[in-house]
Amino acid sequence: GNDFVEELDVCIEGSSGFFLGNANFDQVKTQPTMIVAGASNAKGESAYYSTPGSNVWITAPGGDQFIGMMVADLVGCSKGFTTYSSLAFDTKDTTLNPDCSYFSAITGTSFATPVVSGAIAILREVNPTLSWREIKHILATTASPIYPHSTPPTHPADEDLEGHDYQQPWITNVANYSFHPWFGFGLLNLSDAVDYAKNHRFDLFDLRTTENIDASWFYESSTINLDIPDFSSSGQISTLNVDHHQLVIEHVRVRVHITHPFPGELGLELKSPSGTTTKLTNINSHMTGENLEDVFFGANAFYGEKSMGEWTLKVVDGAVLDTGTLNNWGIQIIGHKESDPDDTTAPEPVSNLSFTGNSLTFDASLSDDILRYELCIFPVSVNNGCLDGDWRPVSPSTQELMLSHYSYEGVSLSLESGVTYTSIMRAIDTSENESAYTLELSWEWP
Repeated sequence: GNDFVEELDVCIEGSSGFFLGNANFDQVKTQPTMIVAGASNAKGESAYYSTPGSNVWITAPGGDQFIGMMVADLVGCSKGFTTYSSLAFDTKDTTLNPDCSYFSAITGTSFATPVVSGAIAILREVNPTLSWREIKHILATTASPIYPHSTPPTHPADEDLEGHDYQQPWITNVANYSFHPWFGFGLLNLSDAVDYAKNHRFDLFDLRTTENIDASWFYESSTINLDIPDFSSSGQISTLNVDHHQLVIEHVRVRVHITHPFPGELGLELKSPSGTTTKLTNINSHMTGENLEDVFFGANAFYGEKSMGEWTLKVVDGAVLDTGTLNNWGIQIIGHKESDPDDTTAPEPVSNLSFTGNSLTFDASLSDDILRYELCIFPVSVNNGCLDGDWRPVSPSTQELMLSHYSYEGVSLSLESGVTYTSIMRAIDTSENESAYTLELSWEWP
């Protein structure tokens, strides 16, 4: 996005205003499959327009108003982008650009993103088997540091709050990944990325996510209705305990429902069990509208950390007069099991899986070592088993599952009368080991 600007000539209630964008405000970009790219300028700084956010993954050159990106243009000095330029290189028959076939003043994340796309194409050429998860891992692991600074950036319009840092500097999490909301994990380093793709073995085991079998989130608060203190750095704090998933984190999503007449005043922060904090959105963005109703935020700063433990959401109101309420919130974690856990003993498997009426029942151990059970359902006619991400968690205390709805391959699947389905169930222990064998049952939906 290109909407992080200090001043924007728009009319807000009859006067000029500004808007400080956040890459999370485009809800599609909170998804774990997205690679959100920021733009840098020729000085190795964040381009003035580049939209920051906790969901940014990587940075690539995008140019700015002083030095742009070089792109191919229509041949001829009276055609194409060159007709909009006043630069001699673009508009005159110079020895460097005799036919005005190149244009040197293109800027934007629309040009940083194709650089990343082209780099990914090269990685796929080097190693055609790379998955989207492995590509993201390579980019994060090989990115180069860019524009280090020691103090947190202040609010561009001086609308700071005493005792509260408007933005974060570079942070390094306990898995030794450095992250910045302007740059993600850093500047794209294609040379190192290619070497990594050629020479490294990947241990990104099957994708696991904290979703129930109906695609709802496993970890969500009740209706808490907590008041958000007005113009106070103390903010309002709420916690959720992740106690059934010990994943190596690849991506975190947060969903909030907040009542507030001017949500642009609010800043949201998420802290992991390891103590890493990331700002999901910043105070005083001048975002218009009312309330944050089921709004999603993506977070990448926890990459490589462990998921289990207490997660903390903090909501800060950065302006006076108007107050709001944190009504409820939830967290979704996407990740995989550890590559070399201390415990490699498989847990006791599920037994006596049966289908009656419209529900599945099963017998299972209630051992403290069992974190959860996982279920996968697919039509027998598909016959491709359980693919990456198809397993959905079931609480150990639940031994009967109502099957009015199920999500298959990320798409809502309404069970159809007369269709035969296969259900497969497995046990997962505290080291994310799965049972040595799974229990399989085929049944017809009535």
